[in-house]
Amino acid sequence: MNPHGKTVCRASGIYVTIGEKTAWRGIKGGFGLTSQEKKEFLSRYLEIMAEEKDIREEIAYWESKAQKVTSSWSAVPSGGKSSDKVQTGAIKITELRESLIDKINHLVAVRIEIERAIGTVQDDTQRRLLRRKYINGLTLEQIAVEMHYSYVHTCRIHGYALSNIML
Repeated sequence: MNPHGKTVCRASGIYVTIGEKTAWRGIKGGFGLTSQEKKEFLSRYLEIMAEEKDIREEIAYWESKAQKVTSSWSAVPSGGKSSDKVQTGAIKITELRESLIDKINHLVAVRIEIERAIGTVQDDTQRRLLRRKYINGLTLEQIAVEMHYSYVHTCRIHGYALSNIML
């Protein structure tokens, strides 16, 4: 079973788990997620971007450490216990890097699924609003000003967009 908030790709669709509810989105769409559950799913985009950034920084940190270990390793005379420790450290750093890259690949898959879901909205205005809110991180107030609508009308469009999105 996949952890909460994860999206697992399957051959003919996607399982989307939000909180306690899992929806199967096959070829014809999913079953009734509430607007709140759709918001939670879409809101993960910016969280995922931040998590990806953190992981990339961690990879850069460990690659920097690996370069220092490698240069130390070449300076250490062979055959000693310290060369074994350096080699073991370099291997662990490589394994950690691969693990972090796997996490990034999973996060990218979820991000793509969120973008795909927004793309299912047929109305251009609704789709633009969803992109501004969930991809660009703007508030509904900022979107209202940018799109030259009242805040109340922007909230209405947001509600329509959520009801039209296919998850």
